[in-house]
Amino acid sequence: MDIASMIISVALTAAIVIPLVIAVVFIRQLRDIARSNRGIGSSGARQAEASGSDDAAESDEPTTPDEPDRV
Repeated sequence: MDIASMIISVALTAAIVIPLVIAVVFIRQLRDIARSNRGIGSSGARQAEASGSDDAAESDEPTTPDEPDRV
């Protein structure tokens, strides 16, 4: 086996093995994320929406006025 065919063989092996390793790591990460998010469902999103935590983090305006409205 000459050097050129060895280089081609190594390149082909790497072209197959490296994406498989990346896929396995990616799938494991997704499984970990799914496990950590198990308790969070649509009800959790509704609770966060009702509390206004998303709006408070994004807006620059205060959530409560400094002075109450005078009548």
